[in-house]
Amino acid sequence: MVNLNRVERILPWGRGRYVLKFSNEERVHVSKEKTRELKALMGLL
Repeated sequence: MVNLNRVERILPWGRGRYVLKFSNEERVHVSKEKTRELKALMGLL
Protein backbone atom coordinates (compact mmCIF):
# COMPACT_ATOMS: atom_id res chain seq x y z
CA MET A 1 0.00 0.00 0.00
CA VAL A 2 1.32 3.43 -0.96
CA ASN A 3 0.48 6.70 0.78
CA LEU A 4 -0.40 8.89 -2.21
CA ASN A 5 -0.06 12.05 -0.11
CA ARG A 6 3.70 11.49 -0.03
CA VAL A 7 4.18 11.00 -3.79
CA GLU A 8 6.20 13.89 -5.21
CA ARG A 9 6.61 12.80 -8.83
CA ILE A 10 5.80 9.99 -11.24
CA LEU A 11 8.84 9.31 -13.40
CA PRO A 12 9.10 7.16 -16.57
CA TRP A 13 11.45 4.20 -16.14
CA GLY A 14 11.24 2.52 -19.56
CA ARG A 15 9.44 -0.50 -20.99
CA GLY A 16 6.07 0.63 -19.67
CA ARG A 17 7.23 1.00 -16.08
CA TYR A 18 7.19 4.06 -13.89
CA VAL A 19 8.67 5.10 -10.55
CA LEU A 20 6.84 6.89 -7.77
CA LYS A 21 9.27 9.28 -6.10
CA PHE A 22 8.58 10.33 -2.52
CA SER A 23 9.80 13.38 -0.61
CA ASN A 24 12.22 11.22 1.41
CA GLU A 25 13.94 10.01 -1.82
CA GLU A 26 12.26 6.58 -1.52
CA ARG A 27 11.23 5.14 -4.90
CA VAL A 28 8.64 2.51 -5.76
CA HIS A 29 8.50 0.86 -9.20
CA VAL A 30 5.03 0.31 -10.70
CA SER A 31 3.67 -0.99 -13.99
CA LYS A 32 2.18 1.33 -16.61
CA GLU A 33 -1.32 0.01 -15.85
CA LYS A 34 -0.97 0.68 -12.12
CA THR A 35 0.49 4.12 -12.85
CA ARG A 36 -2.60 4.98 -14.89
CA GLU A 37 -4.81 3.94 -11.96
CA LEU A 38 -2.72 5.98 -9.51
CA LYS A 39 -2.82 9.08 -11.73
CA ALA A 40 -6.61 8.77 -11.93
CA LEU A 41 -6.81 8.51 -8.14
CA MET A 42 -4.55 11.54 -7.75
CA GLY A 43 -6.57 13.54 -10.30
CA LEU A 44 -3.67 13.88 -12.75
CA LEU A 45 -5.41 12.50 -15.85
